[in-house]
Amino acid sequence: MTNNGKMFAAGIMSLLVGLGAGGAAIGAATDPGANGADGQQAAIEDQIDFSSGPVQCEIAVRKVNGVVMLENRVHTLEDISGTYSVRVSSYGNGNRSSIRQGGYFQAGADSAKVLGMMQLGNRGATYDIELSIEADGHALACNESFKV
Repeated sequence: MTNNGKMFAAGIMSLLVGLGAGGAAIGAATDPGANGADGQQAAIEDQIDFSSGPVQCEIAVRKVNGVVMLENRVHTLEDISGTYSVRVSSYGNGNRSSIRQGGYFQAGADSAKVLGMMQLGNRGATYDIELSIEADGHALACNESFKV
């Protein structure tokens, strides 16, 4: 019994030490003081190439449960405000359509802002997407084409 009790106590102690270390690692990763804006900026820069300027656009296309999801985003290293417009044209299967969205936006430094979302689902259609952004002296354009 004594050996079993010692083994149980050692196992519990190892578990508690492991949980404490894991909690400290999670706290450091989520604490703004640990990484600060530099950590946030590094995470954004890992995904988006800012070599051509501090404001970039992105058209993200993903398929969810057979539906094509489209997200238009602006990524910025500085505080900005401006306007955006997106045009989605589709053709195929004897059909043709066009969707336009746009509006005003604001985005904080070191952030990614979703400007608009759409669901697309015309199987066999080809989609052409154009995203234009004008913000604080920056003029950007992103284009994407794909077939569903």
